[in-house]
Order: sequence, then structure tokens, then C-alpha cells
Amino acid sequence: MRILQLATVDNGGATWFYKDALDQHTGHETRAVRTYQGWLQYPADVIAPTTKRIASLYKWADVVHLHDEAGALIAGFEPKPTVITYHGTRYRAAPEQYNQRCKERGWLLTVSTLDLTEWGGRWVPTPRRDVSRDYNPAKTFVVVHAPTCRDRKRTDLIIEAVKQAKGCKLRLIEGVPYRKCMQRKARGSVLIDGWLGYGSNAVEAWAMGMPVISSASECLLSKMRYVWGYVPFWDVEPTKDSLLQALEAIRWPGYYKRYKALGRSHYLAYHHPYHVAQRLVRLYQEAKEGGK
Repeated sequence: MRILQLATVDNGGATWFYKDALDQHTGHETRAVRTYQGWLQYPADVIAPTTKRIASLYKWADVVHLHDEAGALIAGFEPKPTVITYHGTRYRAAPEQYNQRCKERGWLLTVSTLDLTEWGGRWVPTPRRDVSRDYNPAKTFVVVHAPTCRDRKRTDLIIEAVKQAKGCKLRLIEGVPYRKCMQRKARGSVLIDGWLGYGSNAVEAWAMGMPVISSASECLLSKMRYVWGYVPFWDVEPTKDSLLQALEAIRWPGYYKRYKALGRSHYLAYHHPYHVAQRLVRLYQEAKEGGK
């Protein structure tokens, strides 16, 4: 099976990491293509292709896997078995609109985070390679935070909390390419993610063996407990005091080992490339069968 991963702005490197999982653990042939070259510099087979090149790759593929707004890139092309994955902000703003678009075009709808399943999409976790061998935490207790948007991640609140936490040092990672980001992240003791559950930063931390502090709504926390039986990160309220308490508590050896093991086991169960690749293959086979 030949699979085309196609994106405009590549959310969290999704096209490449899905391709990488398929390459590692299946015999299928995959191409990762995106039309925008961002500063994060996630890998891709083809970046900023011409319309003619997109048409050629589309013709080559047996199955097309779109991401977010990439459907506009294949407008007017002959229909093919298609899966689409939505990654967050735009889909949250108008889920009914996107669902209707998928229904009209016969696309299989998937989402990359558990909270987005509220509107009917199937969850396809974001994979990351096991990089536990690269994990080399500093001797001091280093808190890692790597926001792509300070306002959305409430970075100022995190900075203030870490300043007041005894024995903690903040490693703020911003504006660097993906490879360098991972190198800096590997020196951390704990990662603070965002306030909507968890995203790619948390998955990368768990792939290293690092515990995660984050936050989620009561609705999402309940869904996690229902689906998985646990919450994979140390859950805090999005306030400075709550975060400060968590930073002080997670340094205790018992708590630290517990959340390190919990995050690691969650990664191995859901975000390891092998498991994601098997999910993807089943979806592609379903798409080829007409979504039956």
C-alpha cells in the first residue's frame, strides 16, 4: 500500500512521525509532504511542492492521509480512499462544519487528541520514537517548558511558579529547531506541558522517561479515567499556587518514580510507533473498503 501524508502547516510533525511509524513497523510505502517550511524544521520527504508535484504524488498513492486544512490541496482531484486527522484549534472552533465536510467527501475522520473525540472523531495518537537512551537529566532539578505560543501555554504563570519553587531551575525552550529542542529537553527532570490535557511535548518527555505536569478540564480528566483508568500526568489547577505545590511535591522520590513510570507506561501503550502504525493500517484498509 502506498500512502501519502499531506499537510499545509505540519502540526507537531504529524506527517513525518506517522510516516516514520509506518516505515519502522509495516511494509507499506509512505511519503510525508507539507507545503510550508516552518522554523521548527520537522523532517519531510517533500517540502513546498508545486501543484504539479502534489498531483503526481496524489496519483502515486493508494490512500491519502490529510491533516487539518490539506484538503484544499487536492480540490478537483479524482476521489481516493482518504483519512483526515484534525489536530486542535480550528476543529475545536467548528467541529460540526468539519464533520459535515468529511461526510460529504467520504473521508474517515480522526483526531490527534482525546478531547477532540467529543465530536465523533476516532483518536489516532501521535507517535514518537523511543528515545530513552538519549535521556540525560542534569544533576540539578530542571523544569522544562517548550511553548510554541506563550499566551496559550500561559508561560508567564509557569515562569513565576518555577522562580518561587525551591531548588528548581527553569529551562525555557523557544525558537529553536526540533532536533535542538529535543537535545535541550533531554536535560530536564520534569516537563510542564499545557492546559488542555497533553500534547507532543508530553509524549516526547514520556518517550525519554521524564514525568509531566499538566492540566485538563474535569470532563477530559473523567474521559481519561474512563478510557485508560488513570491520568498519565500530574494534574494541577492552572494557577501559580497549584503549580508551585506540584513542583515541590513531585521532587519527593516516591512521587517522582510513580509519575515517571506512569507516563512511560502510557507512552508504550499508546504512543509507541508500533501501536500507532497498526491503528493507521487498519484505518487505511477501512478507507479502501469504503469506510465500511
